[in-house]
Amino acid sequence: IRMDPIDEKIDALAGKGVFFFGGPILDGISYNLFLNISHLQKTQPDRVVWLIMKSPGGLVDEGFAVYDLIRAFIKKGVRINIICMGVIASMGVSILQAASRRYSFPNTQFMIHEVSQEIEVANEKASESDERTVEIKRVNQIVMEHLAERTGLGLKEIMAQVHKTDVWLDARGAMNFGPQGLIDEIVDTFPFEF
Repeated sequence: IRMDPIDEKIDALAGKGVFFFGGPILDGISYNLFLNISHLQKTQPDRVVWLIMKSPGGLVDEGFAVYDLIRAFIKKGVRINIICMGVIASMGVSILQAASRRYSFPNTQFMIHEVSQEIEVANEKASESDERTVEIKRVNQIVMEHLAERTGLGLKEIMAQVHKTDVWLDARGAMNFGPQGLIDEIVDTFPFEF
């Protein structure tokens, strides 16, 4: 089987622990991430993992799976750093908080907000609507706790800032969002060799 040159380049980067995480957070991302990091750790256990991330956000349940996966690898001693580019929004910002170290290119834009859910409902009972509202609030609380834990801001303060609004930040604003920021460092080149 002949590999396309782009496939060869992707494989070469993966062998050096560099993975591109771009686009919406959809089902299957956590599975692919698990396979790639597991394989890398089996063949090169001391290799630092670099995720280059650009994401408008996406599915909350898949975002939680990716967040938990990154944290589980880190607890096993794997360093997983994330470098942001373009736009990192919504669940993408929550995933970013799982990283060992959080980097951003200078022109990256960040957006945080309350969890939302688009639902088409036909013939819904009033009690079902109430249950859905309770669940959305519970999930929102978890996302806000991830932000509070890494930024050093209080949970109530973050929830007040994002209440009924989208909060947009440039890289500098993201670094200054709370005592520890949404990111740790702004870089203008890759902080790894490839």
